Amino acid sequence: MRRATISYMTTESRTPRTLEVDVAESYSERVAGLSGTTPVRGLVFPRSSERGAEYTMTNMIVPIEIYFVGAGGAVQEARVAHPGSIVRYSGNHLWFVAELPLGSTSLLAKSMSYR
Repeated sequence: MRRATISYMTTESRTPRTLEVDVAESYSERVAGLSGTTPVRGLVFPRSSERGAEYTMTNMIVPIEIYFVGAGGAVQEARVAHPGSIVRYSGNHLWFVAELPLGSTSLLAKSMSYR
């Protein structure tokens, strides 16, 4: 996996904040996700699909924050994902999905990008 940096803005701050993440580019990296780990860093799943998304939290050890980010970096939806749950997003035009350690953003991010 390659390393990247997420930049995000919240409604509380005008200064961008950053987090180090890995990028799941291969099929096996996407399937494994953060399963079986206590994440220290987040994971970005680049998307090119026009359809919604489904993420299974199988073998997760701890809850995480999950963000569905659309074109232009607008956060479409954010929530806490619990071990064993299935997280579904029914919107369209996702740019990426970010799985982050719980408490990383406190679900306050309104826009995100990664590089």
